[in-house]
Amino acid sequence: MLKKVIIPIIIFALAIAFFKVMISSKDKSPAIEINEHVWRVDQSIVQAETLAPAMSLYGKVESSELLNVAAPLASQVVKVLIKEGQTIEKDQLMLALDDKDFLPLIRQSEAKVNELNGLIKSEKLRHEVNLLS
Repeated sequence: MLKKVIIPIIIFALAIAFFKVMISSKDKSPAIEINEHVWRVDQSIVQAETLAPAMSLYGKVESSELLNVAAPLASQVVKVLIKEGQTIEKDQLMLALDDKDFLPLIRQSEAKVNELNGLIKSEKLRHEVNLLS
C-alpha cells in the first residue's frame, strides 16, 4: 500500500522539480524598447518674388479640318487625284481604289437584294391567295 501512495508522490515531486529547472533555464531576452518615430524637418527661408513659369512644349500642330479616312476593305489605290495640302470641295473625288477588290461584295449584295425582293413578291402572292380563299 505504501508503494501505491509513495510512487505517485515521488513522480509528482520529480515533475515539479523538472518544471522549475525548465523555467529557470529559460533564455532571458532583453525588454523591447518602443521608440517614438522622429519626424525630421528641414527649413528654408522664403522670399516673395514675382516669377513667371516657363515650359518647353514639344508636339505636332494639326488643323482641325484634317480628316483621317479609312476604306472599309483592304484595296489597292489606282489613282491619287489630289496632292497633299490641296484644298478639296464637297463631293470631289480624292482617290480611286481598285474595283476588283469590291466587285465580289457588290455582286453578293445585289444577289441578296434580288432574293429579298423575290421573297416579298412571294409573300404578296400568298397574301392575295389567302384573301381569295
